[in-house]
Amino acid sequence: MPEKVRALMQGRYNALSYGPEGLKSRREKIIRNDPDLDTRRYSLQYFLPFGALEKEKRFWHSKS
Repeated sequence: MPEKVRALMQGRYNALSYGPEGLKSRREKIIRNDPDLDTRRYSLQYFLPFGALEKEKRFWHSKS
């Protein structure tokens, strides 16, 4: 049985991982589809909040 399934059945939560490249491609798609978007306001950090994502992963890591 996969470890993630076993952990879920035992009531432990493991946060999902994310791919930086996937987040970057979503940002590029949004910018491409909305040329009037203010890229200063919606900077790379707005779309790729790695610090906040890692903070939440640490908070939820192996919570029951």
